[in-house]
Amino acid sequence: MFSRIWKRWDVLWHWKSWPWELLYFPVTLYVVVVGFIRSGNVFYFAAANPKLPLAGFAGESKYDIIQRIPKEWKPKTFYVSNQDTLNELASKIADLNMSYPLFVKPDVGEGGYLAKKVDNWADLKFYHESHAMNYLVQDFVQHDLEVSVLVHKAMGSLQISSITERSHLKLVGNGTSTVRDLLKGLPHIRHRLSNIMSKCQPYADLVLLNGQVWEPTSLGNLDYGSACYDITNESNPLFRKVLDSINEQVDLFDYARYDLKSSSRQDLFEGKFQILEINGVKGVPIHIYDSRCGFWKGQREIFKHWGYVLTLSQRNQKQGAKIPGFRQGLAYLIQHRRTLQLSLNSRIC
Repeated sequence: MFSRIWKRWDVLWHWKSWPWELLYFPVTLYVVVVGFIRSGNVFYFAAANPKLPLAGFAGESKYDIIQRIPKEWKPKTFYVSNQDTLNELASKIADLNMSYPLFVKPDVGEGGYLAKKVDNWADLKFYHESHAMNYLVQDFVQHDLEVSVLVHKAMGSLQISSITERSHLKLVGNGTSTVRDLLKGLPHIRHRLSNIMSKCQPYADLVLLNGQVWEPTSLGNLDYGSACYDITNESNPLFRKVLDSINEQVDLFDYARYDLKSSSRQDLFEGKFQILEINGVKGVPIHIYDSRCGFWKGQREIFKHWGYVLTLSQRNQKQGAKIPGFRQGLAYLIQHRRTLQLSLNSRIC
């Protein structure tokens, strides 16, 4: 009994496993208070990226954003509406000459929600029939290096404030242990084990060969066992110049997080990468999840980045940017949550 109680309370001492709502509660409280004091509206941060609903905090279409990325910087991507049939889905794949594996994700989503790699038509068909939502199909970018880059224009020109390498969870087989046993034997993921198991349940009893390396999920997400490494200091002027040029062409963001894939750090900083997606103000500084970052430093980084959002919001409002009223902003959040919930319904075919 004591061990069960300890496992439940042990998460309190590991802040990097806390729910997002708890970890960001101090800055959320600050944002709400500052919003009322300075503008009389808690949604004033929408002016940070005034061309997006709530500055990219909720409700924005991933496809609308991806369409604005120059072709050479993104994988092939197409949009599937909740009215599309399986025949229409197959035709789109054939027309674009796409091949498996592919990557699918909701058009409106967050935090890796319902995002996954599909290895064949049967996987894609099951995904299509299981979710009554609009979603995207992308070429699966095979590069090993996945990074998230936070950029902002709080000082006028584009600055890079965070670069985080997201190392996917990998299992190494011993010839006798199942995937389930190997996962249970990794103490650093014990607070996220249920999330990971939900993604690889069909393989739970698979026994990996001795020395075989296997990734339980294709998501570079902390909630699914990925490790984060702060590589911000490795940036260079060329990398910033390339991102600045892309950001100008996209023409949506004064504050953004770019999720990229590249074959190596060298190629990354030489500007050779693919953009998986771009997030607005909900793009958090995930370099705080580096093992070298303590709790208080992490809190300072969160506040620092929301300081950039506040600076941009105030400046853009002075330049004429409009912010939604309380009811309109709340309606965005409610619709966003409703869209996420409806996506769990099966599609009527």
